[in-house]
Amino acid sequence: MDECVAAGGAGIDKLVSAYNNIKKSGGFEADNAKDNNEFSSISELVMYLEKVGWKMKFHNNENNDIVDNTMKNFQSYARRLYQNEASMQDQVEATIEAKKRID
Repeated sequence: MDECVAAGGAGIDKLVSAYNNIKKSGGFEADNAKDNNEFSSISELVMYLEKVGWKMKFHNNENNDIVDNTMKNFQSYARRLYQNEASMQDQVEATIEAKKRID
């Protein structure tokens, strides 16, 4: 656009129109500008918090709420279910033995 103006301004209308269309399609208009204190997504918030040095504290081996207790109970139930369950091989062998006794 600067070169066009320096050359006398011929065709500047097309360049300004193209420039405005690019700004509009890219969302670089004044209406789309936001305050620096606004976040439009969780990822922007987390990125900001990481930049300022905030670190999330995780409690891995502590039961903090009902969700932790529920997960622990479910894992305990699944462990008991699989450890106390007879294996498929044991079940087949027991069936074969029972059939031999019947015959």
